[in-house]
Order: sequence, then structure tokens, then C-alpha cells
Amino acid sequence: MYLCSSCWNESIKWQWQCSFCKEWSTLKEFKESKVSWWNTVKKGEVKELKSINNIKKDSSLEKIKTKEIDLLPNTYYSEERSIYGLFSKPYFKVKDNIYVDSKNNSIKSFKDLSGKKLAIVKGYATVGKVNKKFPKIQVIETQSLDDSVNKLINNEVDAIYEGQLVLEHLVQEKMISNLKMIAQNDIDSENIHLFFNSNNVLLKSIMQKALNSISYNEHKKIKLKWL
Repeated sequence: MYLCSSCWNESIKWQWQCSFCKEWSTLKEFKESKVSWWNTVKKGEVKELKSINNIKKDSSLEKIKTKEIDLLPNTYYSEERSIYGLFSKPYFKVKDNIYVDSKNNSIKSFKDLSGKKLAIVKGYATVGKVNKKFPKIQVIETQSLDDSVNKLINNEVDAIYEGQLVLEHLVQEKMISNLKMIAQNDIDSENIHLFFNSNNVLLKSIMQKALNSISYNEHKKIKLKWL
């Protein structure tokens, strides 16, 4: 059997173009064991993916490398990561911003952080981007977002650079009241992707088909509900 890696349509023979999605050179041959697994998924016998919580970002990326985990749900693209993993098409954009103590009125942009300490979680793609664009900022790589916030509260760093949705969720969860956001336009919004270990061509294709099936209106409803 041949399966399209773009839309996951089945074909009994190989052809240059998928007859369903019209993409070129996407048909791959799958051996009996993989086809059987795919048929099991179609029948609904595979009902869930096991979730592993509380893994640090850099640790989770390392586990993708070593194939200890199969999928990360929200990852920025980088060329380095594409060497050892598989990215879905982007499904959302995330804006990262600067966060400072609510009483700090001296920091209003990246320029004001020159010579100062900026906390970013270790393993984030944004570490390299900030280092490249603002070499005079001292980037402090932290173990987690909680670690970043604690360092800011304890005056060990001057600011945090983090995604708005992620940090605001933590602020609400921990009832933190002494942070304020500094919106920035120096670094563009980032696409986020599903990220799979390199063995999971099959899983990637299934999940991509699921993402493709979400209509524009459904996508809007999901954002309104969860964001």
C-alpha cells in the first residue's frame, strides 16, 4: 500500500501525484506492519496519546532526539531541530514579549536591556535570536519559566523574554501580581508546530491530516475558547 505523506490518502499503486490532495512526490510505500497499525487507528482502536507532564523544555527536546517521547505540541522551528525531528505545518502564531517588575519604569524596549540580564528558558530558539540581534544583552538561560520568574522576583535578572500566552497562564495559575508586559516589535511573531521524533513519519502524517481537517471557523472557535 502507498500512503500520501501530505493528506494520508491511500493508493494501491505508486504515482507521482496524489489523486486526493494533488501534491507531488508524496506517496510512500508502507510495509504490512505499519499498514496494520494505520488500519487500527482508522477503526478507532487507538484512542489516546499518553501525555507526559512537567518535562523541562530542554529536556523534552533531548528526549525527542533520543526518541524517548514521540511528540511535542508547541515548538518553534529551527534548522538545528529539523536535523533530528519532524515539524508539522505551522498551526498558530505566538508573540514573545518582555516582562519586568511592575515597579520598573526604566525598561521599555530591548534597547533598554543593553548591559542587563534577560532570562530565557534554556533550549528555547529565542536564545539564539536575542543573542544575534542584541549581543549587548546578557541572556541568562534558566531551567524553567518558574525559574525565570523567581529570578526576576529575587532581582537576579532584570527582565524575562517569554510568550505572552504562556506567561499569562502562569501568572493566573500562581496568582502573581507584580509583573508587567512590555510589548516589542523587534522580533517577529513565531509560528508554532507539532514536533515529532524522526521515527514518527506515520504519526506526523496522521496529526497533520487532523490539523488540515480543522476549518477556519473551527480554528477561530478553538482560539476563542482556549486563548
